[in-house]
Amino acid sequence: MCEFKRRGVRNEVSAAAGKIVQMSSVHQLIPWAGHCNYTASKGGLHMLMQTLAQELARHGIRVNSIGPGAIRTPINKQAWETPAAYNDLMRFIPYQRIGEPEDIAHVTVFLASDMADYITARPFSSTGA
Repeated sequence: MCEFKRRGVRNEVSAAAGKIVQMSSVHQLIPWAGHCNYTASKGGLHMLMQTLAQELARHGIRVNSIGPGAIRTPINKQAWETPAAYNDLMRFIPYQRIGEPEDIAHVTVFLASDMADYITARPFSSTGA
């Protein structure tokens, strides 16, 4: 953040002095019984992002958060690797498909681009809703 402040906005590079995109989880907003440590840490990240966004906006630094829902990665393989597990998971996803890593990559690239220059302090969640 200090480096972003020091350099300031350089219009030939970007409309913003800096962009911070943090990765969180839908559980920054949605409780998850049995996982209080995880949800509490994600809730803390959510408030950190919003507070930093308020503090840094006047310096031209944008801060946003991505809170993915179920994404097809090894960490949650048990939730999608069998047809029965996948069907059970779909009960919670109105869009009726699990997210792919590329889905999150696209949002990240957008938030880091000047196309998102007016977006700050925004938690983006992908619950499939």
